[in-house]
Parts: sequence; structure tokens; C-alpha cells
Amino acid sequence: SEIKGEYAIYQMRETYASILPKGDDEKYKSIRIVFVDDRIYDRFNLPLVEGKWKKSDSEKPYGVIIKNTHNYGVGDTFDFMGTEITISGVLTNPTYLPSFNGTSDFENGVTMFFNATKSESALHDYVIMPMASLSEEMYQYTTESGTLLIEFKNPLSKEDKEHNENVLLNSCAMSNIWDFKEIEEKTIIYMKEDFNKTMPLIVCMWIISVVGLVCSSAITTLKLLCSYAVYYMCGAKWNDCLIINVVSSLVTVIISAVLTYIILTLGLVNGYAQEAGFVFKLNNVIYTAGLAILMIALSVIVPAIMLKHKQPKTVISEMSE
Repeated sequence: SEIKGEYAIYQMRETYASILPKGDDEKYKSIRIVFVDDRIYDRFNLPLVEGKWKKSDSEKPYGVIIKNTHNYGVGDTFDFMGTEITISGVLTNPTYLPSFNGTSDFENGVTMFFNATKSESALHDYVIMPMASLSEEMYQYTTESGTLLIEFKNPLSKEDKEHNENVLLNSCAMSNIWDFKEIEEKTIIYMKEDFNKTMPLIVCMWIISVVGLVCSSAITTLKLLCSYAVYYMCGAKWNDCLIINVVSSLVTVIISAVLTYIILTLGLVNGYAQEAGFVFKLNNVIYTAGLAILMIALSVIVPAIMLKHKQPKTVISEMSE
């Protein structure tokens, strides 16, 4: 009996190779090569310490490698079954490696398809490659993963769905079958639980930062009140003193923002940001910029309100006392 409906199969194949490390070491070391379906590989955006993800339709075989004992970096090559493979990128440490063999973490949704890995504890160095790079010579030395993803082009009727499940369980010897909808629901639950664990810490850190910034600006303003009073006695308008305070607070905050940007940029260039797990995408930049603007506004507005409610005469009389 055959599976009903028009479908596409996503799978992984893997193999082990013995290659010479880069350098003076003449001992061959084992490396695990994982071939991922091109449609999945081309959507990978796991952060890299260096290099970039090459598309599966590249002219020659490319792959990314985890921080490794072979000392391989971007541009280095090694030979496997007559095929020269070029390293296009080095993954962060730790990172997440694709795995279609584990099903124990189904409760955590899509996490079942990835394993958190540190190079220090990994049994082998890993290279991730697209299936398009798998030559006929290499294919015979690879094994198929224990999990397949089957995507149907059109929705199935209840009867066809039950028929396909029976075919997969009985004829194809599949031990478990999960609907993508189930995996999606489990993923959303897992993400919400993970978000709820980290969100209180993020909110607390943000509140502490805002309170510290506002208090710092307020203390600076109080210290400068005497100077503003002198400016007033010398003929300056109180609103001019207010503008001076706003500009002073704004300059301080902008300098802090610029220094922070420089530090993050240096960390990104040197790979420290990726090692720490920072991912710089458009949505990250937008949210961070929004929070930064809010913090700048609060640090400027609060001292301005303080000055607005302080009369020059009161400040001068307090100075004379």
C-alpha cells in the first residue's frame, strides 16, 4: 500500500571520516559529517564565529564546522572519498546541531530536532553540509537518520491521514508519528514557559537600569542647581538653564549609548558576542532602540520636571542660608 497525497520528504544522512588535523599532528582524527536536506540547510541561521552559510547550490561542496580539534577554519579544505570539502564557517561554542535521531524531547517541540553541543564535550568534530554536496561516492558510506519529515502539498482528509499513518507504522516500520500541528503546539508551549522564566529577570534588569539612569541624572541636576542660580543672577533666563540641563543629560546618555555600541561591535567583530549567544537581527535592533529611546527620554524628562518646579528665588535663598 502506498502513501496517499502529493508529498515531499525531508531527511538527514550522516557519516564518519578520518582526516588529518591542520598543523604538524600526523594522527588521523574522526570527524562526523551531517548532510541536511537542502531546503532546511538553506534556512539555517545558527550564529557563526567566522565565515558565512553558503547556499546549497554553490559550485563546490561547502560546510560549516563546530569549534574543532582539527584546527580547521574558514577556507580550509579536507578530502573525503575523492571530494574536496571547503569550510565556509565556524559555529559558535556552544551551538545547536541538527539531529533527526532523538525523539525523547517531543514535549519541547522542535527542540527534538536539535542537540545543544559544546566542542569540549562532543565525541566528534562536526561538519554540517547540504544534501546537494553528497556525491554518489560518499552516499554509499552514509546512513539515513531515524526520523523523516513528510510534508504534504495539500491538506489530507481524515481517512487519507489515517491510511497514511497505518502505512507508515506497518509497512515502513515507523515507531512514532507526530503531526506538524502537534509539534507546533508543543513548541509554542515550550517557548512560552522558557520566556516566562527569563522575562522577570529581563524586566528587573531594565527597571534597575532605568532607575539608576534617572537617579544619576537627578543627582547631577541637584548638584548643578547652584550653578544655574548663578547663571540666573548673571542675567540668564531660568528656561535657558532648563535647556542647558536637558542638553547635558542628553549628551551624557548619547555618549553612553555610543560607547555601548562600540563595545558590542568590537565583541561582534572578535566573535565574543556570538560566543555569548548574542544574535543581531532587525527585530533585536528595533526593540533595543525602542527601549534605549525610552530610557533616554526618562533620563532627560525627570530632571527637567525637577527644574521646572524649582523657582530661582527658592534656590538663591537656599544658597544664602
